[in-house]
Amino acid sequence: MILETTRLIMRPWDVADANDLYEYARDERVGPICGWQAHKSVDESKEIIRNILSKPESFAIVLKEQDIVIGSISIMTGKDANIEIADDEGEIGFWLGVPFWGRGLMPEAVNEIANYAFNRLKLKKLWCGYFDGNDKSKRVQEKCGFIYNKVIENFYCKNMNELRTMHVTCLLKETANKRISVRRASLQDVDKILEIYSYYVENTAITFEYETPSREEMLDRMEKFSSKYPFLVIECDKKVCGYSYANVFKSRPAYNWTCEMSIYVSNDMRKYGLGRKLYEEMEKALKSMGIVTLYACVTSIEKDDEYLTKNSVKFHEHLGYRLIGKFEKCGYKFDRWYDMIFMEKIIGEHTNNQSEVINYNDIAK
Repeated sequence: MILETTRLIMRPWDVADANDLYEYARDERVGPICGWQAHKSVDESKEIIRNILSKPESFAIVLKEQDIVIGSISIMTGKDANIEIADDEGEIGFWLGVPFWGRGLMPEAVNEIANYAFNRLKLKKLWCGYFDGNDKSKRVQEKCGFIYNKVIENFYCKNMNELRTMHVTCLLKETANKRISVRRASLQDVDKILEIYSYYVENTAITFEYETPSREEMLDRMEKFSSKYPFLVIECDKKVCGYSYANVFKSRPAYNWTCEMSIYVSNDMRKYGLGRKLYEEMEKALKSMGIVTLYACVTSIEKDDEYLTKNSVKFHEHLGYRLIGKFEKCGYKFDRWYDMIFMEKIIGEHTNNQSEVINYNDIAK
């Protein structure tokens, strides 16, 4: 299989590529940060081509203008991956020679290989990862739409014979080639926000409201919440598909360094990692204000029913929130009682001389 982009050709490796491979794989700035030893000789590069790079879905990256191999990219599926994934999922690995960094070549290659994985191999999900310190790989994954999923502590890096911290990202077919962005909400977003929220009001116990608020009421809420705190929306190809905001936890001044979080993602866009990305941006904004503690008030139930699952609780747990309190059977909706739990996440430092919280509008100007 040969894949082609504007500037690149991706084709199977050949032993004749050994000289090019060695030229760039011997650089200590390439292999070790990716999790493998720098090549010591052309003969070693030949052996690696024969025994490792000759596997299915492993491609040499060729720069058209010079007709030389400048890097490598591969797809590992099922049990061949470095992390545990399903048989219909794949893991992407890649590297690029140092002289070609900073030219946008790697995102070009990754986008093409993702299209191949989804459309030709019929994979449903792609995974990728980077070790602590590999900021270049992190940026490539972000540019290509991969969304941060989890961190794996003490990951055994076999080729380096050491334990590392691995950060794992994910790309789904449904969001591939789509521009995912987070921005401040504007009042013009109110209709889409109401559309998203109405689903949860009418069909779930996630919110205890019985009726969707009017357009005027939602506008009032948006103006109130955004008067001090961030109110953000996440867009997929410039279409709003989720929103999040912070609000006062308690009104007395001693609580100034805390706030309560809320988040809603379009029902048809859930489980694509958008909620995590949105919350991460919210946390950055709140931390810049000087907020120290976040609280989430989450509806809870012992056993899933048609109006509520444990997904919201698990979502917050995965993002580092911990359970700190429970109000039993305090909310009545759909002719049944639901519990309410409080979850907490510390994002700042508690000091004896705490700096004053800054209004978000003064930061985001």
